[in-house]
Amino acid sequence: MVKDKKIKIYASLLLFLFFSEAYSIDFFIKPLKIFIEKGKNTAVFEIVNTSDKDMMIETELKKWDLDNKGNFVLSETEDIIVIPPFIQLKPKQKQLIKIAYLGEPPIKKQLSYRLILKQVPDELDIKSSGDKVKTAVQIVFHISVPVFINPLTVNPEPKLIITPVEVSKSKVALKLENVGTGFVKTVGIVLKKDDEVLYAQQLVRYVLPDSSFVIEITKKDKEGNYQEFGSVPEIAEIHLENNEKIEVPLQ
Repeated sequence: MVKDKKIKIYASLLLFLFFSEAYSIDFFIKPLKIFIEKGKNTAVFEIVNTSDKDMMIETELKKWDLDNKGNFVLSETEDIIVIPPFIQLKPKQKQLIKIAYLGEPPIKKQLSYRLILKQVPDELDIKSSGDKVKTAVQIVFHISVPVFINPLTVNPEPKLIITPVEVSKSKVALKLENVGTGFVKTVGIVLKKDDEVLYAQQLVRYVLPDSSFVIEITKKDKEGNYQEFGSVPEIAEIHLENNEKIEVPLQ
């Protein structure tokens, strides 16, 4: 039983943002993709404290790969660092931060990393009343943005190969394989029969160089129950972030 004493705790709800825009209610960074260009070993990004209070941001960089389902695989690396690793920001302050690549420069394909920025939680004073403790949760945001190291001898260009794996009225499975030298990002998919749109949905996926994985497209109602497309799709349109699209025959 807790009586008449203060308890100091650190409580945070960690929210990971892996979307195309990197922002939170307290800080944001730009650009949203960071490139270390051919022949260079540094790049700079800007971080802005949008709040009315002091803020500490912790940074880290991870090697970024994909598994056979397209999920992120992040691993420790000493090839790349942030200078400084901890960023102290005054209210409304902007600051330029440097990223330095220490590894061997890539020769024939782009290398991929993720920059993760974590808002360090403030210390919370929690008041108790009798045997009850008032619980406080501090919402703390994490931001993750891609960092690409461009190769020395070639321009980073994706080459996306899309192969149907399974096609039916209720599911379309596609294998995405990037045999190029740079990443590609998909943003949506449209399934068609003749000129009729059977189904469309967002499909936000990075396909990194030398990566391949299978995606499954299914249709659900508001309650989460699976539904059919209506007919067996004949065409899949894969939409890319640069407003291009790839048309894939399914039959």
